Amino acid sequence: MKTIINKMIFENFWNEFSFFTNPVVRYSGKPTTLDFSFPIYRARVWDGFELKRENLQYPSKNDCKRIGRANVPYHPVFYGSYSIDCAVKEIKTNKPYALSTWTWKEEFKINVHLLSTREKEYESALKSFNVMNNEEYEKRLIELKRDFSPGTMHGEMLETMSGVADLFLNEEDYFGSALIGFEELYRTRINKTNPSTDVIIYPSVQLATGINLAIHPEIVDKYLVMTAVETYK
Repeated sequence: MKTIINKMIFENFWNEFSFFTNPVVRYSGKPTTLDFSFPIYRARVWDGFELKRENLQYPSKNDCKRIGRANVPYHPVFYGSYSIDCAVKEIKTNKPYALSTWTWKEEFKINVHLLSTREKEYESALKSFNVMNNEEYEKRLIELKRDFSPGTMHGEMLETMSGVADLFLNEEDYFGSALIGFEELYRTRINKTNPSTDVIIYPSVQLATGINLAIHPEIVDKYLVMTAVETYK
């Protein structure tokens, strides 16, 4: 019964957790872009399953039952890294694993949010991404601030939003970062007043110089191609 209730809650996440639908969250990530020439690496623990695309990409909705770094249950995302070392460290295992390589079919207009962190140890790696439309971002943030009085909870949230990516560095609890991931990748597709976020970039907790990506399944299906896969024991 508990499993059924939990599934009902998370399948209707934006209704059950409406307290988290504040537009402030959407300004936590700065708009940036991707270099489509860079491959993306993804590692998975391998127990002998067939090495085909559907087994190596994001899990199906019904198989996505756990909260993850950037996803809530029943809302899968594709996790990847820009380096093999980072991808392997993220799965935290000594068991056999499969390492797949993914490339983009073509360049296209993609909406990417960079979640920068205040932690200096991780900051340098994230700086390698060229933040686009920075003036527009700052202007929209200022306009949003006008809606809130100083000293309110929302005002305080705005003042500390630059460090929201620090939630992705909490190894003990994924709940905060999962909410951010859900808001960015799923709720933006429901609320048509803002562009849908296709990808979020965030720092790796396993490798200080590592960069991780969480990509919405729609983008994976349409634009990503698995070009190689190898197993390691």
